[in-house]
Amino acid sequence: MNEDNIVTKEEAEKLFAYFKNQPLFNWQNSNNGCEVRADAVCVLLDAWHIPNYKGWVFSGYYLKKNIGGLNQNWNYHVAPLLQVKEDDKIVMYIIYPATSNGLQTIEDWAASITQFPHSYHFVKHSNYYIFNDRKITSFNWYKRNKRNYK
Repeated sequence: MNEDNIVTKEEAEKLFAYFKNQPLFNWQNSNNGCEVRADAVCVLLDAWHIPNYKGWVFSGYYLKKNIGGLNQNWNYHVAPLLQVKEDDKIVMYIIYPATSNGLQTIEDWAASITQFPHSYHFVKHSNYYIFNDRKITSFNWYKRNKRNYK
């Protein structure tokens, strides 16, 4: 990430409000569809030339067969992420009305959907969509197939 990909806090809050009020996303159904909703938000942000990423959180049990679990028995969760300039620093905020009523830092978002420790969170570019069913590695993440969006 770099300083060219930054929005203001005010812009990020307006974007959160816009997406929260869109019935297309069905934010009330937080049990499934995180990949599709996050991808749809990122596709729109791309179309609007607003730099964006995705925040991911994985349960400790799912990722490393260790202790740790997420809410709703999720193995992982994903949400759109923006870099926001705030008081001379860059803060990463999640835009995801299914799990919060406002912007959350990625750390707070990951903690809020972790039911019992431990979980692991990280950031990927927004064109990373989902992985195959083998062990997750840096080599088996799928990038968005642009042909699907014509």
